[in-house]
Parts: sequence; structure tokens; C-alpha cells
Amino acid sequence: SGRAVKKFQEESNVADAWIYSEGFTDDNLDKVRELDFVEDAQLRTEVRGTVPEYEGAQMDFYLMDESIILKPFLYEGAEGAENKLKEADSIPFDATDKDGVWLSWSFANAWEISVGDNIELEHNGLTFKRTVRGLIMEPEYEYCRAEKDADTNFKNIAYVYMGYDAFPIRDYVEKLINTEKITIKTIQDSLEENSETPQKSTESGELSDSLDSLEENSETAQKSTESGKLSDSLDDLEENLKAAGMTLDDVDKDMLLDFVDGMSDDDLMNMIPYTTMLVTLTDKAKEDAAKKLKEEKSDISVPLYYEKKIADSIDNNYAVMIDKDSVLGIKRVDDELKQHDTFSYAFAIIFLVVAVLVISTTMSRLVERQRTQIGTLNAMGMKRSKITLHYISYSFLVSAIGAVAGLIVGPITLGDLIIDMIMTWYMVPNVSAGSNAMFYGIAALVICACVLASFFSCRKLLKVPPAAALRPAAPKKAKRILAERLPIWDRLGFSTQYNLRDVTRAPMRVIMGIVGSMLGTILVIYAFGCYILVDDIVEWNFDKIMNYNYQMVLSEDENVAYFDKIADDVNGEMIMSDSIELSAKKNPTALEKSKQTITVIEGKGFHNVTDEMTDITNLVPGKVAISCRLSKKMGLKVGDKVYWHIYSKNDWYESEIGLINRTPDTAGIMMLREDLEKTGCEYKPTTIVTKKDVRDYEGVKGISAVYSMSKIKKAFVDGYAVIKYLFYMMMIFSIVTIVVVLYNSGNLSFHERLKEFATLKVMGLSTAKIRRILNQENIWFAVIGIIIGCPFGKPTLLAMMNSNGENFDYYVRVPAYLYVLSGLFVLLVAMVVSVMFSRKIKRLDMVETLKGLE
Repeated sequence: SGRAVKKFQEESNVADAWIYSEGFTDDNLDKVRELDFVEDAQLRTEVRGTVPEYEGAQMDFYLMDESIILKPFLYEGAEGAENKLKEADSIPFDATDKDGVWLSWSFANAWEISVGDNIELEHNGLTFKRTVRGLIMEPEYEYCRAEKDADTNFKNIAYVYMGYDAFPIRDYVEKLINTEKITIKTIQDSLEENSETPQKSTESGELSDSLDSLEENSETAQKSTESGKLSDSLDDLEENLKAAGMTLDDVDKDMLLDFVDGMSDDDLMNMIPYTTMLVTLTDKAKEDAAKKLKEEKSDISVPLYYEKKIADSIDNNYAVMIDKDSVLGIKRVDDELKQHDTFSYAFAIIFLVVAVLVISTTMSRLVERQRTQIGTLNAMGMKRSKITLHYISYSFLVSAIGAVAGLIVGPITLGDLIIDMIMTWYMVPNVSAGSNAMFYGIAALVICACVLASFFSCRKLLKVPPAAALRPAAPKKAKRILAERLPIWDRLGFSTQYNLRDVTRAPMRVIMGIVGSMLGTILVIYAFGCYILVDDIVEWNFDKIMNYNYQMVLSEDENVAYFDKIADDVNGEMIMSDSIELSAKKNPTALEKSKQTITVIEGKGFHNVTDEMTDITNLVPGKVAISCRLSKKMGLKVGDKVYWHIYSKNDWYESEIGLINRTPDTAGIMMLREDLEKTGCEYKPTTIVTKKDVRDYEGVKGISAVYSMSKIKKAFVDGYAVIKYLFYMMMIFSIVTIVVVLYNSGNLSFHERLKEFATLKVMGLSTAKIRRILNQENIWFAVIGIIIGCPFGKPTLLAMMNSNGENFDYYVRVPAYLYVLSGLFVLLVAMVVSVMFSRKIKRLDMVETLKGLE
């Protein structure tokens, strides 16, 4: 997966830095490109809309004049798969194509949209159709989810690449005029501001999201190189009106439409600002920055090292600069891969320990059973080195065959299963199961353990004189153990006394039995923990936080008062969500800023806040809540100050922390609407939530889409059901671990005490009594392993689940009954394994066994 992601990003020429502004000029772009550490740069505008005919799915538009950074990857389908979406007909992106768009493959695949199909798009109430020219993938959307969704649902999120000229600017402007969002007054105000700041910008930044610079008073923007055209046209209009005895104030809607009708499409398109600059750095610049940052022991990223120089080159005409680690779609996948590394290391250690214990004891027992043969070869004059090499080569051959088989079978079986699970949430082309250096390292360790076990066992045995080696090994001397000195010793039964003496003579077998049971217990706790985690997350999200039945996604072509009226009509609550920069310090440096999310609620109980224990609580009026993991990372607590600003705005605000809250997958701050409005920050609601059935509002002005939470919940549950595969996988792993370890331990114990059991049987002990002796020891190992393993289960599982980035803050709940259930499960497996050996007691041939002692 990691290799596929890296290759995908290289082929797409992923950006090193994303710079957001209220409006970039062509001159800004030229200045950045001239910097010696910059490889290339590109401008684009991002617009939010919907796809009406596909359940109002969220659509992200990317308007650009060129695509040299974050180039769309034309997906041609899986190798050998049916070309059902006509992917092979895709053509490269063409910014001059006025009728075509390049659509995300994930959305097309979910809805079976083919290359060449017409698709209806919507932005702020304006619908238009375009032809799908190609199906693409893009690194920013390796992970993606619609704002309404709790997790990935490819049917609800889409994105398109399109040229600037492909956007229906004339229809859009006319719509805004008809709805009186553009008047002659807004044009006048915009020209007055642009005369003071003649650049492609907008003070409000509305257009950075949705072209709303055309809508807001004194917020219309245009390219600096073309700004004079509109001004000249307006001057001409004013002269004509003056001749007719009129002023600009007399211009009505129809006259303004006629005025705009006389403008060319190019003039209208000049009103759309570039809001994002993508930058790539030269390899040398990256190396130099990395070296200097290492010398300075700085944690700042390489791209942000050059932020000041870039800012100076464009006269600080930007709001925020981020690197790819702050782009959600890219960071989520990187964090997921890191989590998989954590899981792989944990499981590798577990199974490596098991393998080493099993192999070491097995090879030791094998060599010991070959005692007579080794003594005979030694007595016949064969060199000790040759005998040692023989047994080492045997152990090497057997372990090498097993290791190679594991390297081949592992990726094919578990590898493909894990890849299928990953691709449920992520979209990366050409992902396949493979191996890496760690695979070969673990295989080498297993082989080395096997070889070393044989070597030390042979060396120990070859030190014995040949005459002694030809006879069975003498039993180990029994020593007086500590337990015998205790007052309760005489009260213990024969089986207990016998096993206590035995375990002191076989420390390796004891360690193997206890460690195996401990690891098996931890894996069972992992399994049960993952199983209930899904249900807990569903309850946390949909029963506690999201206390509503329907969600209306709002467009940006209406004002807050309009949406207030709708919210009152449906007895609902408005929610605002936006990206912010957050810091614990005033006037922070790049290193002291964090890219997070702000959520603004009205406190009506529809969108709830949960505390660190996931219990519903309330925001403190006048203060903000900060997510739990983020507060720990930033070293913040209740009463501390935080500083933040909206991505598209330069204004910073100060807030006091009044609550530490916890959410499953969103990091940032939460606050009440009234508190946000007091700061002076513009309140822009993104959704209205309600318990009332509001499906009739579908298509109402200002409502982009209406969603039923029952459908969203079902999609979420279906997506997270994949995690329950982990339950079955871990249960299988735990059973295999316990069976292998305890079987090997029992087998070793049985053969080491074979003559003792035969002697006990001759002395008159019943088969049932001897069985109890053998079973008792394995039960001891299991119980001790369970007791030791239980405390490690929950904290290690929590660490692994939360290892996929600061946005996730799972609250892993492992009730007491699960510990009991896990212990009973491990104990049951241990008992089954013990029974497998105790049955051999009945078939024990006492005469044959004791002949070796003659």
C-alpha cells in the first residue's frame, strides 16, 4: 500500500505546499515561480456544489487554466477487469474544453457513470450539464467523505476537474442579478475597492469557496490586468444615463442584465479569483531545508521552512500555507499506513516471540531425542563440527521452507484480505499485496532462532563423553524448592507438589506456556474489543452526538436570516463547520500553528457535545471546547487561551477553553453560535439538522440536499462492519497461538516426563491421577498467562487504534465481563490441548519406556 501511495503521488506530481488566499494575481504566480527553490507553481479555484440526479451528492469543483501540479490520474480500471465504465476512452485534461469535465472514478464506479455520459451539476441553485471526458483519481482524495457523512461513502462525494471556461459564469451572474445578489451598487463598491487594491482578490473570501464574491457588498473581485474593462464599461453606462437624465441609482434589474449581456464571457470570468496556489519545491531545496532543520533541531516541515520567503515574494497576499501532511485526504491515508505499521509491529513481535519459543524448545527436544545417535556418531570418530553442521542444516532447511512458504502464502491470503478492507475507505490506484524488508527480516530471525537452538543444543550434548551419551540422560537432580519451606506445603496434594517441583526444573517450558497464554489472552481481548468498538462508535455518533433524523445541506446563495427562518419552521438547529488554523500562542510561528476544524452549534440539543468519557454534556457559554487528543498534544487545559482563524481569513480570534470534549474522528474546537458572532467572525451555517421529516424541502431555494440519518447510519454501519473481520482474524490468531504454544509445551512436558509417568504408573497411580497431574500444569500456565495478559489488553489496543492520526480519538471500552470471557476462552483452549496429551497416558507402554533405564 505504501509503495502504491508513493507511486500515485509521484505520478500525479503532488504539491509540496498549498497556499490559500482571498485572491491571487497572475503577478503573484510569476513571483513564486521565479524563486530559486521552487520547481513550479499553479493557480486554481475550488467551488462546492452538488450532483442533483444522484441523491444530491456533494460535488467539489476545481477550476483551472492548467494542470501541471496534482495532475489528474486517468484510471483505466483494474488489470483484466471488464471496462464497464469505458475508462479506456478517457482523454487527458484539457483546460480549454468548455463542455467537458473529468470526474472522480470512485463516484463514477459507485453510480456506474461511464466516460461520455452527460452529468448534471449544481452550484448555488444553478444547474448545468457537462460531458464526462475522463475518470480520474487525485491524491487529495485518497480519503474523502461528504460533509454530511460520518465516514466514507463514495456515492455521496465526487469531484471534477474543469477549465475556467467550462463554468457557466454568464448564467450564474444572471441568476445572482435576478435574485438581487448583484446590483449596480455592489459593482460600484467592488470597483472602488479594486482601485485601492488592484488584484484578483476578495475581502470576504467568499469566492474562495463558492464564487460568492459576486454576491457580497464590496466583495466583488477581478483580475488586476483586466479590472479596467469593467470600469470603462461602467463609465460608459454612467455617461449614457447622464445624457438621459438618469444616474446609476436608477439602474434596475433589467437594465443591469442588459449591461452584463453586453460583456464578453472573458470579462465575466475575470471576476473569478484564483484562491489556491499549488507549489512544488526542487529536490535540492528539500535536501537543503531538511539538513538545516536537522541542524536547528526544528520540527517544522520542509515546505513550511520556505513560507516566509514565499510570503515576502507575494507581499503577504495569503491567508494560510499548509503542507501535504495537513491535507485531510493525504494525511488520513498516511496515518492509516502508520497504524497498519503499528499493528504489523505488534503482531510481528507477538508471533516472533511465539515462533522463537516454539522453535527453540522443539529443536532442543529433537536433539535430545537424538542423544543416542549423536553419541554413536561421536564414538565412531565423526568430528563434532560435522555432527553439529548436520543438525544445523536440518533445522535451517525446515525453518527456511516454512519461512519461504509464509512469505509466499501470507501476502496472497491475509495480504489480499487486508487490501480489500483498506480499499473500502480509500482510493489509491494499483494497490496490491506485497512484501517489504520487515517480512524478510522476520523470516531471517525465525531461521536464525531455529539454527541457534540446534547449535546450542548440539554443543551442549557433544560436551558429554560418548560413553555417557550412548545412555539415556539421567533425570535432573531434584532440589528443595522454596515452596517446600512454606507451612502449607504438607497440606498440598501430591499432584500440586509434583508439578511445583517439575516447573523449577524446566524454566523454558514454564516461560513458553505462560507467555503463550498471555499473548493469546491479549489477542482475544483485541478481538472482543474490536467487536464492541463498532457498536460503541455507532451509538456514540448517532445516538449521542447526532440527535436528529434529517440533515439539510445549505448552499451559500442565501443569507443567515433566510436559513434562520427555515430552521425555525422545521424546529431544527443550524451547524457551521469550517477549517481553521489553531495555536496556543498569540502571533504564532508556522511551527506553532495547527490545521484543525471549528464546529459551531446553537446548543439546542440536536448536535450534542460529549466529554472525555463520551457522556453528553454542554458547552460553557463564552468559552470553547477543544478535542481531547488535541488538547494533550498542544498541552492545553481548561482555562487556557487558544487562538484561531478561518482558513480564508487573516483575522485571528482569542478564545478561552471551557471544556475538553471527545469526538470519534474530528479534531479542533467547538463553540456556540452566539459566542462566534461576538468575536466578529462571519457566521456561515453549512447544515440544518432536525427530527422533523423535511424531505419536502428537497429543491427549495438555498437547500442543496436533504439526507435521512437512517440511510447515513446504515452506510456507516456497513462500512465499519469490515472492522468486525478483525474480530474473526484475531480469534483465529489467538486460537492458533494458544494451541501451538500449549501443544508444544504439553508435548515437551509429556516426553520429558515420560519415564516419570511410566514409573508412577508402575507404582500404582491410576491413569486418571496421572492425567490430572499433566492437565494441572497446563492449567497453571494458562491461568498465570491470563492474569498477566489482561492488564495489557485495553491500553495496547487503544494505542493501536489511536495510532492513525490526531483526528481519531477512539474510546475503547472493555467491560469486566469481557476480561472474564477472554480468560474463560483461553482456559477452554488450554484444557482442550491438555486433554489431547492426557489421552496418551492410557496408551503408555511402561515396559518399553523403562527399558532405557536398564
